[in-house]
Amino acid sequence: MLTDAKARKIKPGDKPVSDGVVQGLYLFPGKSVGKAKWVFRFVSPETGKRRDMGLGSYPAVLLKEARDKGLQARRLLENGKDPLNERDRLLETEQRKMSLPTFAEAARKVHEDLKAGFRNEKHSNQ
Repeated sequence: MLTDAKARKIKPGDKPVSDGVVQGLYLFPGKSVGKAKWVFRFVSPETGKRRDMGLGSYPAVLLKEARDKGLQARRLLENGKDPLNERDRLLETEQRKMSLPTFAEAARKVHEDLKAGFRNEKHSNQ
């Protein structure tokens, strides 16, 4: 089983280390000692192909957090969903939300449009 002590000692050239707790979670060595990246490997239930899902860099993403992310992805797989596709859908939804105006912004725009319409109407009646 992977421990934080083992993760801190990972070196370039080492083989990827399996977590041992979450099936499909691996720590791939980086370019310097103690640096690595978390990868969750799985077979997509949607396409039947093997996929690798990056979960962040070690030590920025610690072992516990990587396991939590891996477990969430495992739950999606158990429900017949591809974790990468779900993540993409979630990002797309968030981007759409960010492009929508807030209530205050929409209210200001409507107010400005009404004010401009009132000015144009006033000038056309003179």
